[in-house]
Amino acid sequence: MVALVGATNSSTTLTVGGTLPPPSPITIVPPTLDSTGTNLVVKAASTQTGHTYYLLTTTSLTPPVVWTTNTSFAGTGATVTTTVPINKSKQAVFFKFLEK
Repeated sequence: MVALVGATNSSTTLTVGGTLPPPSPITIVPPTLDSTGTNLVVKAASTQTGHTYYLLTTTSLTPPVVWTTNTSFAGTGATVTTTVPINKSKQAVFFKFLEK
């Protein structure tokens, strides 16, 4: 068992830096194929500077669903483009964005 003992220090000032507001929802532009036909081009519009976005993938939506981080990128205040290699051995791949 751990006992915690309280303490006070009136001579110290704690300053909390500014925090970012939660990110606004992004707009997912319909994906396309790149010029080689081997990559899916995924675009996220309306990203926000200071936030990180994660493109997650899974091959099944049957619970329990396990999402894997495909890529991550920093918001720029504009549209961000990423590519995902196409694996023809998989019948389906599902995508979602996670914003932090």
